[in-house]
Amino acid sequence: MSINGKPQYLLDMSETKRLQMNNGNYVLLKRFTSKEENKRLQCALLFENDFPMYESISTENHLNYITKTNGKMSKDEMYGLFVILNASYLDRFFRILSGSTQVNANEINAIPFPAYNDIVQIGSKANQSTNLALLNCDALLDEQFADSFVRKAM
Repeated sequence: MSINGKPQYLLDMSETKRLQMNNGNYVLLKRFTSKEENKRLQCALLFENDFPMYESISTENHLNYITKTNGKMSKDEMYGLFVILNASYLDRFFRILSGSTQVNANEINAIPFPAYNDIVQIGSKANQSTNLALLNCDALLDEQFADSFVRKAM
């Protein structure tokens, strides 16, 4: 099926296997944003339970995805990455690092993420939150790292 000449799904056949990935838990990150958009880093969560009837899925080329190389990413890991990527701090860092409106995989891999345990703790709090807007993402990071900031300032 096509809309405006663009295919909307893939048939599950040998010719399309290279375009498919296992149905799993992914953090999706937009690859392109316009200069007018407030944020360069924009992400969403894709849970394997969103499409339980499919063994594999495919995303369009305008998305990067983050997953675990061995094992499944937990909801706390996913929410932790979501908060970090959606916070204003990392967006400002990214704008300093790259003047481009494109977010490529090499730049994502170069981002200095917090320690794994911090990501999981942030994710656990976010997973219980009903508001994951920008300001709340910043507040969750402030709360997680408040002691670190105080110690460094002293």
